Amino acid sequence: MNRFRQSVLFIFCCLISVTANGQFYTYSGTVVNNKLEPIPFINVSIKTIKQYNRTNEQGRFSFRLSPGRYELVFSRLGYKTLQKVIILNKDEEENILLEADNQQLAQITITAKQKDRSKEIISNTIRIKKDIQKSALHYSYDAYVKASAEENAKEENNRSKKNEKKEPLSEESGRHFAEVYLNVHRAYPDKLKEIREAVNIKGNKDNLFYLSCTEGDFNFYDNLIRIRALGPVSFLSPFSVSGLIAYRYQYLGSEYEKGIRYHHIRFRPSTTSNALLTGEVLIQDHTWIIKKIRAVFPNAHTPLFQSFEINASYQQLKQQIWMPEAYTFQYRTREKVSGQTAVLFTNYIIDTIYDKRFFNTEVSATTSEAYEKDTSFWDVVRPVPLSSDEIKIIHYRDSIYESTHSDTYLDSMEAEINKIRILNILWRGQDYQNWRKEKTIEFPSLPALFRPFDIGGPRYGLWFNYEKRFKDKTELKVSPFVNYSHVNKDFRGNLKAYYLANPFTRTSYSFNIGRSTSNLFWNDAFINLFDRSNYFLRENIILSARREIVNGLYINNALELGFRRSMHDYIINTTWDSLLGRELPSRPIFFNDYSAFFNELEISYTPHQLYIREPYQKVILGSRYPTFFVKWRKGIPGILKSIIAYDYIEIGLRQDLNLGTLGISDYNLMYGNFLNEGNVEAADYKFIARGNPYLFFNSRNMFQAMDSTFALFKGFVEGHLTHEFNGALINKIPYMRKLKLSESAGGGLLIAPERKLRYMEIFAGIEKQIVILNQPLRFGVWGVSSFANQFQRPFQLKFSIRVFDQRTNTWN
Repeated sequence: MNRFRQSVLFIFCCLISVTANGQFYTYSGTVVNNKLEPIPFINVSIKTIKQYNRTNEQGRFSFRLSPGRYELVFSRLGYKTLQKVIILNKDEEENILLEADNQQLAQITITAKQKDRSKEIISNTIRIKKDIQKSALHYSYDAYVKASAEENAKEENNRSKKNEKKEPLSEESGRHFAEVYLNVHRAYPDKLKEIREAVNIKGNKDNLFYLSCTEGDFNFYDNLIRIRALGPVSFLSPFSVSGLIAYRYQYLGSEYEKGIRYHHIRFRPSTTSNALLTGEVLIQDHTWIIKKIRAVFPNAHTPLFQSFEINASYQQLKQQIWMPEAYTFQYRTREKVSGQTAVLFTNYIIDTIYDKRFFNTEVSATTSEAYEKDTSFWDVVRPVPLSSDEIKIIHYRDSIYESTHSDTYLDSMEAEINKIRILNILWRGQDYQNWRKEKTIEFPSLPALFRPFDIGGPRYGLWFNYEKRFKDKTELKVSPFVNYSHVNKDFRGNLKAYYLANPFTRTSYSFNIGRSTSNLFWNDAFINLFDRSNYFLRENIILSARREIVNGLYINNALELGFRRSMHDYIINTTWDSLLGRELPSRPIFFNDYSAFFNELEISYTPHQLYIREPYQKVILGSRYPTFFVKWRKGIPGILKSIIAYDYIEIGLRQDLNLGTLGISDYNLMYGNFLNEGNVEAADYKFIARGNPYLFFNSRNMFQAMDSTFALFKGFVEGHLTHEFNGALINKIPYMRKLKLSESAGGGLLIAPERKLRYMEIFAGIEKQIVILNQPLRFGVWGVSSFANQFQRPFQLKFSIRVFDQRTNTWN
């Protein structure tokens, strides 16, 4: 339900989102010969920013650039190189005339008559790529990142209409900019240590790509290219043995630079493609190294991007040692934000000596001082001066920051927020804010005080949320709540408190006291969760604490004292039962009221958990190893008349496993058992969840083909597996690749000697990704069946809908 609410909130926010337009201009044209015929595949580069492009089959090219002066170079074998200076202050389009170079035409003619050598050349690159990768086993370098992004004009117009003061928006209001200076250390094959020495962000950093090398390693010599910031899918490199089958290559000719010959080759997916790239590459003759490459990533596997492209160039440091010289990214997000990022790599130091403990699980670190570097620092490390347009963005964002952080402005905003309005009371909810003390109180709207659908009839209540943040980034949240039912004339409510004591280790403490309804089995199928027999009344006090002891090792402990009451005597409305044709209405189960006191301890450990250190924050990147966990729940009798007495334990592991082009697996395996059963009540049973009719949902914790939910008290083994092929199978069928479908399969296992049950199920489904209001969704059709000595069911057809979670980079 929480995820449903989050999805609804996300869609609502998208409907009222306000963004703005920036000032990037388009410089485009057609390259022609002296007969005014278009010339395809002409290299077009911009010297100052090291941005590259190439004319298409019709001789067309296009750049999106900020205003300023640029020097363009047009070149190709058989034509004289042309250098052209432009002053861009508006959209421009023109024809570019290239003269033929008669001395090179003979070479072109010979090349044209030869067979296509593209696969032979690519094979040579594959043959020597290990030597290239191992040529520098340990090295370091500096990286300068400059990123900018602009929001689309339509969204800016919407924001202008919603601007209460009707003031015109500045042309920089929808633009975002960032500079980052990094010192990076690497060791073969995949060790990384990054120190972010300076960070200068103007605007919303979420609209900017590649502010850290941890976002992805664009190493095309690797067989698989995994870019964390693009999504969970791994892309097959065109420079891999498997790529020789999966890609089609086309030889476009050769080019010369400083007397050295380079082969120009195009690559694109074959008809049996999966997560493959499209682009072009320049490969040096004889050495077979990559000099330049342009690659376009498929948007079917980049959930957050409508389009994404990289241009990369490489430089020779020593014989057989080639390193990246520059990256240029161009992209457009699902939220209609267009951006570009330039990364320049300098100051390489080869064969650096590192201590054995230098490379560890902290792959990136940023101190608070990195955000405080002044202009004198940037003037020294910045390899290319800022354009006048970029300076405008910085000045605009700085002025906005200064004005929006002044006491006068914050006081005015506080008064505006705290002003009581009829619309807030009737719909939005009313907030109270004190910015000096960093505290906020959220009051509900009138409709939020009413809960029309609740067991025992409608309820009316009051609640508010209090939040306080401290200078050390710790925080306190308090949420009191109370409601009343006129049908059963009873009060319910609770008081929740949460204190984040350490933002880096996420050490937290929580407190909950109250009277509320609860499910006997909260993780059951929907069809049972809304059944009245699944509810009871709980009065409880819960104290819990969570802490990361060392990296990857977490401990979570909860202590609960509760008084459990049956709701069998509640007055319920039977209208819904009559509509469903039930002869007898569903009622809460009857049991004698009792006290319960228990403690639940969970310890989990993820070996080699990689993370990024930010000021007051720790960003978890994941691990190649599974997470191991043990959970012990103990019912303690005698304390405050508690009657429950048992010890229940679960031991298991879980993991999201990336198998490259084969897809992504998500599995969990667990052993559970009651070590003793002095007295176990229904609320403490270990239930096995059935599936939902017609709905495929939560394959991690329930069995899709099982037709009933039941409890277990003896040792059992439970496991679930789902594998997403991401089109690896279905795209091998001719013409199916154009549909952009993805397929998944998996199953579940349950061994329960107590019930003499050996159960196994399998399922497979096909999903189609669509985007609604900028939110990627997957709609699916699934076939499910089971094989067991009990609960064996024939084939079933089910449907699913999943939402992409940007925070976790996963589909849920």
